[in-house]
Amino acid sequence: MRPFFPLLSSIAFLIILVLFLRSLPYPPVIYNATDSLPHGFYLVRPGRVYHKGQLVVCEVPEHVRALVVSRQWLKEDGLFIKTIVGIPGDTARVRKGQFVVNDTDFGPVHKYDSQGGKLPAYVYDACSVNGYILAAPGKERSFDSRYFGPVRPELILGEAIPLVLF
Repeated sequence: MRPFFPLLSSIAFLIILVLFLRSLPYPPVIYNATDSLPHGFYLVRPGRVYHKGQLVVCEVPEHVRALVVSRQWLKEDGLFIKTIVGIPGDTARVRKGQFVVNDTDFGPVHKYDSQGGKLPAYVYDACSVNGYILAAPGKERSFDSRYFGPVRPELILGEAIPLVLF
């Protein structure tokens, strides 16, 4: 029995670890395969207060989930990793086809995706937002708040911290 103890202990530890990780309401580490950010593994660190410039993990808003899945941008249970570019109280609008938050231009708002599929049009009318505005700065083809609007705070699972990038 003694020669098998390390093996059995390792197997028991792995089983307990897997059960613990599956019990969490969010995955502690996620893999990004989209082109909005570097591919790789990101640690999800839960938080309550988020700020501009912070990279966060969030659930896909319900009103665009079917579109995201049908275009195969993410799986059904996929999560976004985006940068917060606007916080509650900031002003967002589309000006001359460009997405602008507090006078900072975050790129064009396209009518069609890179495959020719029609994109939703969220109407910003120089309004003060109630939620977080997410984007992928420097990536004009990112599917972000330009198309689905501000994200409710409860959809944000935590900060995304790069672990291993490819």
